[in-house]
Amino acid sequence: LLHEQRAAGEPVIEFTHDVQFERLPSTLESAVFRIAQEALTNIRRHSRAQRARLELNQRGDRLALLVQDW
Repeated sequence: LLHEQRAAGEPVIEFTHDVQFERLPSTLESAVFRIAQEALTNIRRHSRAQRARLELNQRGDRLALLVQDW
C-alpha cells in the first residue's frame, strides 16, 4: 500500500512500526489495510496535506494504527 501511495506523489508518507509479529490473522490484516488505505485516501482528497505519517504499534495483545497529516 505504501509503495503504491508513494509512487502516486504527494503526500510524502512516513511509516514507522514497532511490532513483534510477521503476519496478522487475515481478517485483522485486511481491516488494518483498509483503514490505512481509507485514511491515506482521505488525506489526499480532503486535507491535501503534503506530508503524512502512519505508525503501527503493538503493545502486548493490542495493536494501534496512528495516522497523522500536516
